[in-house]
Amino acid sequence: MALSGKSRNVKLVPWFSLAEWHDAYKKIYSNDTAEQTKAYETLLAWKARIPKLPIGVDNTLSILQVCLRDRDWTSKIDNRELPMYCENDLSLMYSTAIMRFLNHISSIEHMKQTSLFRIAKQLKIPEWIVGLRHNAAHGHELQPLGVLRIAINVLLEWLHEEYWAPEASAMEKRYAKKDNTLEEEEDLNNIQAFGDLIELWTSVGLYVHAGYKFVLDLPDENLQYVYFNLNG
Repeated sequence: MALSGKSRNVKLVPWFSLAEWHDAYKKIYSNDTAEQTKAYETLLAWKARIPKLPIGVDNTLSILQVCLRDRDWTSKIDNRELPMYCENDLSLMYSTAIMRFLNHISSIEHMKQTSLFRIAKQLKIPEWIVGLRHNAAHGHELQPLGVLRIAINVLLEWLHEEYWAPEASAMEKRYAKKDNTLEEEEDLNNIQAFGDLIELWTSVGLYVHAGYKFVLDLPDENLQYVYFNLNG
């Protein structure tokens, strides 16, 4: 795990490095099942490290889970390796992922007192997806699997535009600023060291002029310490 944010506002995050976060992001949107499976495993590891993930990450985890299960099961259902009722199970998993997504969104502090339809409009989430959530929660029949797949793909793309891409940009800016700050601190340290060296040279020159021949004879113990550290 890593720390994120300023020292006054430190935040614990489940990824060990910026590279790990970017690797997961790249794999999630790779459109390659093997890569997305690796991304899913990474998100599961993050969940184990910190159960309360950022909303964007947690929603992505739920969506990846059902998408990967769908790809695994559908071919087996078509080949009669799995019973047909597994399609109903898939529909239930898709509906649950959609409900979790919208419940997470509605739990954002400043939106808690706002209706889901209004939240969806503000966040540019299609209204018909909120309708799917309503039917899943209160209806007697699950929506067609094809419709649920489209909805999940829309939400995964929404997560890309509203969480992953903006977060990637923000991280790059934060780390670039941090690098610049470190360079400035290094320059200041070099200037300070150079100034200390000049001060040492001047002080030693004055003591030599006063007749002192050995460093150990100097009355200024601090000057002795600096000199020996410099030559150590």
